[in-house]
Amino acid sequence: MLQLLMLQLLESVSPNSIFDPDYITELVNGIRRFAQMLIFLKEAVLSAVDFTEINEENKNDLFREVSSSTENLAFTFGNILTNLFMGDLSNDSSFQPPVSQDKSFENISVDSVDSSNEKGKFSPIELDNLLLKNADSVKLPLSYAKTWSEYTKNTVSWIEKKLNLELESTRNNVKLAEASRANIGLQEFMPLQSLFTSALLNDIESSQFIQQTIAALQANKFIQPLLGRKNEMEKQRKEIKELWKQEQSKMLETETALKKAKLLCMQHQDEYEKAKSSMFHAEEEHMCCSSGLVKNLNKQLEKK
Repeated sequence: MLQLLMLQLLESVSPNSIFDPDYITELVNGIRRFAQMLIFLKEAVLSAVDFTEINEENKNDLFREVSSSTENLAFTFGNILTNLFMGDLSNDSSFQPPVSQDKSFENISVDSVDSSNEKGKFSPIELDNLLLKNADSVKLPLSYAKTWSEYTKNTVSWIEKKLNLELESTRNNVKLAEASRANIGLQEFMPLQSLFTSALLNDIESSQFIQQTIAALQANKFIQPLLGRKNEMEKQRKEIKELWKQEQSKMLETETALKKAKLLCMQHQDEYEKAKSSMFHAEEEHMCCSSGLVKNLNKQLEKK
């Protein structure tokens, strides 16, 4: 197999490069490295996957891994062929599988979350104190919860409409495939009849599988749990909002009572100051009267 591939590659290159010993050496080494990589890939797949334990639960994950490995292999093989045709085999980067874009995005998101956690790491007491300093510490979460509820409602509405359209489309596909299969089956010994029959059967099976998936999404897989979570959060939001209104009303009543008490206290303070001033005046008058009487008595005694 590798010899046939090597001959095909040699036939595809330019005649001048065929007689270049260095190029032929690089070509052979490149094919050897690629063959070695295929052997490593085979060993990795056989060691990682136990085919005796494949079941309905894990087969999707295994097929996804096989599909990802196949894409990486196709990418690597395409790079190798390109380098072979271009006469550039000195760079070994073509033998490295591509970095998964999803994984890189996941790493970026995880790093950002970790960094944000490190920057904004608060204990419950510190978080409470921080929220207490903000006048809108309760209104902001309630507003966000309301916005999230509206967003979820719109999203679920779009998904339900989309699923209904897909369901109607699959039903029409099943009807069309069944009718076409019945019509094609009436004739015998027609060209590619078995191929068309198999294609129609595949359409019917795939449409039925899509219908089952849509039913699962509409039931307990996605829509119903999401709606349940939305309704629960909406109920909690309304309860917290009502409780917050009650507490605000109590706070306003307390503030009003405090203002009245302060005014009453100031009035009593004024009355007390007035009474105290009146008492001082009365005492002074009494002292003046008393001193006058004492002087008169002294004068009378002196005359006698």
